[in-house]
Amino acid sequence: MNSNINTANSSKLFWINCIKIFATFLVVMQHSISHEWVRLLDIGGSQWNIINFIFMLTRTGVPIFIMCSGMGMLSKERTVKSVYMNNIKNLVCLYIAWMLVFGIVDVCSMLSSPLATVRTVINALLKSILFGQYHTWFIIMLLALYAITPLLYEIAKRKNLLQYFLLLSILFTILLPYVRKVEALSRVNTVIQNANMNFVVGHTLYYMIGYYLSGCKLTKKRGLAACLMFILSAGAAFTLSNYQRSIVHSECQSVYAEFSVLGFMMNISIFMVFRFLIENVKPGKVIHSFVSVVVKCGIGIYLFHPLILFLVKNLHGSVSILGGIGIWALSVTVMVILYHLPVVSRIFLGKR
Repeated sequence: MNSNINTANSSKLFWINCIKIFATFLVVMQHSISHEWVRLLDIGGSQWNIINFIFMLTRTGVPIFIMCSGMGMLSKERTVKSVYMNNIKNLVCLYIAWMLVFGIVDVCSMLSSPLATVRTVINALLKSILFGQYHTWFIIMLLALYAITPLLYEIAKRKNLLQYFLLLSILFTILLPYVRKVEALSRVNTVIQNANMNFVVGHTLYYMIGYYLSGCKLTKKRGLAACLMFILSAGAAFTLSNYQRSIVHSECQSVYAEFSVLGFMMNISIFMVFRFLIENVKPGKVIHSFVSVVVKCGIGIYLFHPLILFLVKNLHGSVSILGGIGIWALSVTVMVILYHLPVVSRIFLGKR
């Protein structure tokens, strides 16, 4: 009986690890192709449409990772002290370590300038730590979610309260914001804003719904329904974004943004599709071990990859997609190497 339980837990851990790795890959790919998509390609051209579709899919990366974080953090009760002394402390230490790296890179680029002084060097280091980089907003957001986890757990452990929370969150995060776009309903929008329902809006929706969906029984019928939902929502988002692009002559990310209706449908359905396809897979020991290591390098891959994005700056068109894959593979390789270096892995990967 214990063997069956361990096998079930191992299978669940495997699909969760796989989808975390997939989410990291999507984020790296998004950053690798965004410069090409936004600035260089002819809008509406065949290559632009290909990259537009890939970019749309990569937008699911952050919500997927937040859902996975909710699964892990809300799976057991955590005291305020344990959250701050373990989760928040570790993430802050990782953030400072990596921002020092970015600060040193900035300093090295400044040293060739005759204007470089001790003061400007120190300012560059402090600026990097205090303000981070363009991609570190995710770390700050995750710290905020960790801080309210003890409160969210009290809701998550009661199914009726969790469902009520998700209902309010979908209403105020996904649906009601569309009122703002209707000028005739401006007074209604004022009433909605006066409600100040900040606790149920934003990324807490994905944090909580990840935990909720991971506990739902996934039958074959529900799995196929999730596949259909993803195909329809992705197809509708791509078609509508292209239609709006033809009007404004620019990319239209708002159609599939994480808090849009179609974006929300894509995010939760791809999460369930991944679970449906991988949950019952029984990998070999080599694959399982590799996945276990790579998933522990996820935060390092996310924080490291902007340092090597310059490698794809000269890749144009669809070739930039291959560049994104290469950036991800190189980031994984570097982080796996760091993972096996005791002191370095503690500093830059939080390995215990």
